[in-house]
Amino acid sequence: MAENQWMTCESRYPWAANSLRARAVEMRQAEKRCRGAFRKDFMGEPAQYVADALGEAAAVFEARLASIEAALKESVNG
Repeated sequence: MAENQWMTCESRYPWAANSLRARAVEMRQAEKRCRGAFRKDFMGEPAQYVADALGEAAAVFEARLASIEAALKESVNG
């Protein structure tokens, strides 16, 4: 875990966590806009495809954020 010491650093952790959180929120908002942008057959499928990609990317960012928060809790508790 030595390579991940920054995850519990008081000055580096907030930047990484806040950046991941903000980008995940942006991607979730873009996903929502994309899902509602086109309802017709011509652009509906491509819009849903892009929305799915945004949702998957946001999930990755959220998972990374969760791992950072878990490392922080682990360092506090143990």
